[in-house]
Amino acid sequence: MRDVTDRQGANAELNALHRVATLVAEGVQPQALLAVVAEEVSRVVDVSAVSIVRYELDGTATECANFNLGERLFPVGVRWSIDGTNIPSTRPRQRRGCPHRRLRGAGR
Repeated sequence: MRDVTDRQGANAELNALHRVATLVAEGVQPQALLAVVAEEVSRVVDVSAVSIVRYELDGTATECANFNLGERLFPVGVRWSIDGTNIPSTRPRQRRGCPHRRLRGAGR
């Protein structure tokens, strides 16, 4: 049974990658592309919400795109300070992948 589940997961990832690659090839604008990436990540990792942020040199993080099964998360373009204790503040201190993998099963 695990082999079938792993194969289905791999197929979901490949399908998502294909949809994103197709949009890149079509020249879709970056903001629209990132919105699709957020939605595809939500589906593949099976979480209800995904936010894509860009870390700026001035010590802030900017919302680039997001996807949420419920209400919209944050307006695109909103900026946060990465001081204090919030999710965007943890990333610059990390030197490896996303520190929030423990949230992977949360959501849907």
